[in-house]
This record gives sequence, C-alpha cells and structure tokens, in this order.
Amino acid sequence: MILDKLRVELPTYVPDDLYLCNAPKGKGAVRPGGILSLRDQTIYAALVGSLSEKIRLALDWQGEYVDFSYPISPQPNDPDWFENYFRLWRRFAEDSVHKIQDSASHVVLADITAYYENIDIGLLLSDLRAIGAEPAILEMLSKCLNKWSLAAVPGRSLPQGFSPSNILARFYLNQVDRALRERGVHHLRYVDDIRLFCRSEAEAKRHFVELILQLRRRGLAVQSAKSEIVSADEAIQRIEGLLPALQNILHQFVHSVAELFGVTEEPYFTLSDAEQRLNSNANNAPIGLIREA
Repeated sequence: MILDKLRVELPTYVPDDLYLCNAPKGKGAVRPGGILSLRDQTIYAALVGSLSEKIRLALDWQGEYVDFSYPISPQPNDPDWFENYFRLWRRFAEDSVHKIQDSASHVVLADITAYYENIDIGLLLSDLRAIGAEPAILEMLSKCLNKWSLAAVPGRSLPQGFSPSNILARFYLNQVDRALRERGVHHLRYVDDIRLFCRSEAEAKRHFVELILQLRRRGLAVQSAKSEIVSADEAIQRIEGLLPALQNILHQFVHSVAELFGVTEEPYFTLSDAEQRLNSNANNAPIGLIREA
C-alpha cells in the first residue's frame, strides 16, 4: 500500500530535509549523522538498489581484493545488500600482514579527512553515468543528495548511517584505487583506511604523494594526524594487535548466536552457521549483540 503510494508520487517527488544528528566520536569529537524520513529512506534505497549490480560489477577486479569494505551481495534481489563484514575486515588485516612480509620495508598508513562529508556529488554522478546509470535515476539521485548535503561547500557529502551511502562511498574511491594500481602502487583499503606497501622509505614518500594527488582530484585530503610512514615491523605490530580483538568479537558473536538458538554442538558451530541461523530467523536476531560487535 505504502509502496504503491510512493510509485504514484515519484513523478513529482521532492525529498524532505535531512535532520542533522551529531554522533559522538573518540576524543570528544562528533560525526554529522543524518536522519531521513521513512519515505526518503525508501526512495534512496530504491535508487541505489537499482544501481547496485552495475556498481558491484564496476568494483569487480576479477577476484582481486583491493577494497575490503561493504561487500555487495552478488544477488541483486537479495534483501541483504551486503555479505558478512567481519570476514573481510579480518582478511583486510591478514592480507596486509602478508603483503608486508612478502616484500615491503615501509608502509604508508593513511586516513581521509571527513570522507563522507567531502564526497563531490557531481563527480559521483558522473562516475555512475560512466557505468551506464539511467538518466532518470541520476536526476532523482542528484535531487536527493543535493537536498541532503550538510557540507560547508555546496554539492558535497553523503548522508551518513545508511546502506545506500555506504555503497556510493565505496564506489567513489574506485577511481583512486585504479589510478594507484596503474602507477604501480600496491595498496589495500577499508573505506577510508588506506595502506600502501612499499619497498623503501623513498618509494613510500613517492607513493604517499601520489595518493595525496589522486585524492585531491576527487576533492579529498588525507588526515595528517592519522597518516604516516612506518617501518614494516611497526606496521605488523599495529595490525596484528587488532587481530586478537577481532577474533574475540567473532567468538562472542558465534557463542551468543549458538546460545540463542540452543545449539549444543557449539565447538563445530561456525560463523557461517551463525549467519545462516540469523538469516532464517531474522525476527530473533540479537540486535544488541550485533550493535556491540
């Protein structure tokens, strides 16, 4: 009923304003989250959902992972847009260590300043047009994103806290990933967390400059307080320091799901088993546990 009403509205649809909700970050800072009406959330999801398969194919590097964030489901009609996050976050750490051990003497650890807030809407729409997005979809998406922009500079930012924004944000950096690879830079990324693997300190400095230039072309900048060149040993120490915490989160998650569904053979109950139980019993999903993890 509601969806039928929205279909009738589409030709004259005008998005509502986005309500700003500052979400706390570390060290007393805040992140500009946004609250959209259910009507706008539905339209936004429909627009990006219609593009998700094209975006997934554009991000497909023939089995090679460069970006480990928000793995888009290969089933376009699947209500669950993303595959499991935990598995790829853990792989991001593990593959980083392998790349360092393979040939890197230095690693650039870089972070993008206020990433979602500085995404250029015009550039994003141009990228979507290049992969075959329909003009009518782009026109409506432009109307929505420009109305919801919270950036100091007009025509920038994506509303944070929504799955469609996560898909668009992942796609926006694909041009940077490809440009770095064409210039011989070996890197991995998770959203705006970027790691460049280099064979010498001099190479690390050159590649860091290349990253800065490529981000600048997208209207982005590295966050100097969180970006630096470190030795291979220090990089491994930092990355491997995260792995025990990740393993502990996964263990607690699987244990809690097993307990929730009365699984007695828990030593043989895996993360995939836990996901399958949750997918088939969505109404009983432990939301508090998932949020905590």
